[in-house]
Amino acid sequence: MHDAAGGCILLVKIEKNTAASAPIRSSGSIGADIRALRRSRGWTLSDLAEQLDRSVGWLSQVERGQSEPAL
Repeated sequence: MHDAAGGCILLVKIEKNTAASAPIRSSGSIGADIRALRRSRGWTLSDLAEQLDRSVGWLSQVERGQSEPAL
């Protein structure tokens, strides 16, 4: 779940997509993007939550657009 530099690959992709030139997105669509990336890599909520040092419940809420992540 990490790249060669030891960083979480999912987070690197999210940071690149939130550059100043990127359109502002709602938390719901960011959550949907996180879910799609997580699933495409075969990761469970528990896998990603552990890497982020967050609870599974919080991550689930972000994916469903019920909580906003700090990017």
